[in-house]
Amino acid sequence: MINNTGGPGWVNYFFGNTECSKDQLNLKKMEILACRTIHQVSTISFIADRLIRWKLT
Repeated sequence: MINNTGGPGWVNYFFGNTECSKDQLNLKKMEILACRTIHQVSTISFIADRLIRWKLT
């Protein structure tokens, strides 16, 4: 899996190829959405973990 840094270069990695068919492009959009969702979930769990540790100390 490609690490989602959220930068424009990451988007260009997927959309830079102008020879993509419409089906391929839709599939790549879905991959981006999936990666972003996973990235957001991991960020939320990271923040929750920090809050729990902060409360315990």
